[in-house]
Amino acid sequence: VAGGGEDFALLAAVPAEDAAGAARRGGEAAGVPAEVVGELVEAHQQAARVALATDDGACRDITDLGHEHSGDT
Repeated sequence: VAGGGEDFALLAAVPAEDAAGAARRGGEAAGVPAEVVGELVEAHQQAARVALATDDGACRDITDLGHEHSGDT
């Protein structure tokens, strides 16, 4: 994904409270429950941290990490 690394770095650097607050305000405007928005924000931030922590810096699907280390593809 072009620019993905920079996007992940920005997302991972945003304090969770700030990201959740902004997302919650947007979610409220769209009618999304605040707890759902909070869970989505945390999931995206966790995925960003995982992507930044990969050895080669590639964007990876978080569900593939276990298979990668066990030798499965």
